[in-house]
Amino acid sequence: EEQYLPFFYPERVTVADWAPGALFVIDEPARVEEALDGYEADVRETYASLLQAGMVLSSQAESYLGAADVQASIGNRQTVSISLLSRDMGTGHAPIIAPVKQADLYAGRFEDLIHDIKKYRKRQYRVVCTVSTSDRRDRFAETLEDSGVPVTKLTDLADVPAKGSVSVIAAEMTSGFQYPDIRLLLLTDAEIYGRQKKRRLFAAAEEGARIASYTDLVPGDYVVHVNHGVG
Repeated sequence: EEQYLPFFYPERVTVADWAPGALFVIDEPARVEEALDGYEADVRETYASLLQAGMVLSSQAESYLGAADVQASIGNRQTVSISLLSRDMGTGHAPIIAPVKQADLYAGRFEDLIHDIKKYRKRQYRVVCTVSTSDRRDRFAETLEDSGVPVTKLTDLADVPAKGSVSVIAAEMTSGFQYPDIRLLLLTDAEIYGRQKKRRLFAAAEEGARIASYTDLVPGDYVVHVNHGVG
């Protein structure tokens, strides 16, 4: 159990301590701070209940770092904070504003997609299309080539694509974007084919055993009553 860890590892650490030379990218700092505060409040509430029940020692709650401790451990390291809305990150550095826009949604309308890709090529955009598998990459590249669009099939993005080029790569990305300042357009499966609805899987419930008498029950058994439900 994690509440016993302080007795074996008295020094409290964060993920930043395990990666001293790493670059930390914080997506939506305000949400991260809110999540840390919420977790800290949950820990305090849990330990208050356990302490009242006599199940833990008062010092055991101190095994968790607070939100301010976590932020301090990351704040003095090399970090990049990303936020959709322009706001003061509290870093003391001037923010870099990137006017990124959502990519258009084509959802299988290949005629419109190919027309726009040709338009972006004329404007010297780097067009990068990411699809989920190498087979889909090959098929999509063939579709573009049949429509008169020169394509480069990539296995990685180690090098920056040339201006006015169209690249197709097998990679898992959730959504695309357009970055006009550097003339970059990224399209993913979501924009090219449309978002796929995931089928919900339901596990088949096993039928419970019927009992002849209440004397068959033991403490801890779950029962389903025809009128009152689970108990």
